[in-house]
Amino acid sequence: MKTAFSLLAMACSLSGSAIYVMSIFKDHMCPHRITWLLWTILGVVYFLSAVRSNGNVIYTFASFVAPLTIFLLALKFGIGGTSKLDITSLAVAVFALVLLAFTKTPLLSLLLCLFVDAIGASLTIRKVLHDPGSEPRITWLLSAFGGAFALLGLRDYQLVNLLFPGYIVILGLTTFNLIKPREA
Repeated sequence: MKTAFSLLAMACSLSGSAIYVMSIFKDHMCPHRITWLLWTILGVVYFLSAVRSNGNVIYTFASFVAPLTIFLLALKFGIGGTSKLDITSLAVAVFALVLLAFTKTPLLSLLLCLFVDAIGASLTIRKVLHDPGSEPRITWLLSAFGGAFALLGLRDYQLVNLLFPGYIVILGLTTFNLIKPREA
């Protein structure tokens, strides 16, 4: 049953990313460049970590490719990246990533990654607050469901394992609720 929940988590994540990509072309959604740059960098960190530790390389590779795809599309179709807030956010995130290279404990490493993730998320949430229809709502609901399924798929309920999927549930539901529903 745990494996089924993990597969559902991955399916939600990949489906949400696919919908996001389609929304860029179909609905003219504009991803925030710094958000997706940071999430791409984190995808690389997760992937390399999985390679080094014989972790789930296929899942982490998928978690790297989806943000990379959206980031590359954001270069052409996205917004942000040049404001003082964007540059400051990027600088703080890069500093945290540098600290990550010297971190030896899994919990501190995860907290630094969550901090970087939250910096990226805050830029998109700020964008949504200014334009509540600027993100595909269903993507964020799928993200929340993915986090919930990931929690249900855990085999070991230690804090270090609970933090990321729990954060994803909170981020997904928060962003989902901030986005204006589309009128039919």
